Amino acid sequence: MKHFSEFTKEKLQRRTESLQKRIEVTRRQRQDSLKKIIDGNPLDAEEEPQRKIDRIKRITGFDEEKAKKVTSHEEAALTDLSDEERELVDTALGKNKDFMNVAFLEEGRAAANTVGRIVHNSDGEPEGTGFMISPTLFMTNRHIFFDEDTPEEFSVEFNYELDAMNKRKSVTRLRFAPDVFYLSKYDDDVGLDFAIVAVSDPDNKLAEVGFCPMKNASDKHAKGDFANIIQHPGGKFKRMVLRKNQLVARLDNPPVLHYYNWLTDRGSSGSPIFNDQWELVGLHYGGLPFAEEYPDGTEIPKNVTEGTRISAIVKELENERNNPNNNLSLNQRDLIKEALECPFRYPSLLKTHVLEFTV
Repeated sequence: MKHFSEFTKEKLQRRTESLQKRIEVTRRQRQDSLKKIIDGNPLDAEEEPQRKIDRIKRITGFDEEKAKKVTSHEEAALTDLSDEERELVDTALGKNKDFMNVAFLEEGRAAANTVGRIVHNSDGEPEGTGFMISPTLFMTNRHIFFDEDTPEEFSVEFNYELDAMNKRKSVTRLRFAPDVFYLSKYDDDVGLDFAIVAVSDPDNKLAEVGFCPMKNASDKHAKGDFANIIQHPGGKFKRMVLRKNQLVARLDNPPVLHYYNWLTDRGSSGSPIFNDQWELVGLHYGGLPFAEEYPDGTEIPKNVTEGTRISAIVKELENERNNPNNNLSLNQRDLIKEALECPFRYPSLLKTHVLEFTV
């Protein structure tokens, strides 16, 4: 990944320092979350009562009153549950650590299809990861494109992965079309590092790729939740890191999530972060080795990793769409509208079940 060296040393240093500061700010949150996780009550890591209730409602389908009782661990609320409801409650409370509905695999496959490897047009050198957020728009980190480059210098490769027989799949390589749409923001101080760009698709290949909608909703995550990341670590074949990461801290300003992370690498920048329902919760940004300990003082062999909250990116897009003073064309505003007003919340290749996913 030689082109990454072109990213200025000064900017890299500032990026690292900003990340270190935010990691220090969330130290107490992470320690509190970790204790709840170790005690077997991951959802209790979430200190915002309404967010906990909303998360329970989203996973179980319970009404507000019943969800409140579940978050309070009231036995009366749990005694008359059906087997299906009990399983949903255990999932919502974070107690289903090792058992997942087999539909998890189908949903994850649909999500994985949307993820692609970004390569430089000059030599095919891999530079990072990204994913489709609408039928036309692709999102990744802004820093992948460097200071002097623009997205037309890059392409995205979908299906750069191995099949069930460990053979390479046929790769779909498409060029970016920033003349159609390009919006980016890089600001270490506010934790934003994203780029959204149109993909040129003359042969309608993106219909086979699908997309993952972005939603600004408080029920998508709670601290203690597992996080799933699909990525091209080191620019290699696509990989899925499933239920190895847990959300342990959240900041509103800057709008970031922190999660303990075992498995990412350079090239993972720009990866989507999903909850267990395969809804987008964050855009993977980077991480640092950090001195962390269990409550008994045992060292934790993990990185503290950061992602930009999807809700913050949604707000940025809404602001751009509603700003009469920017240079966006009517077509570009329509592309933002299409990305923000998708009628379902899960990977689009599951759209045969769209009624289940209606907002």
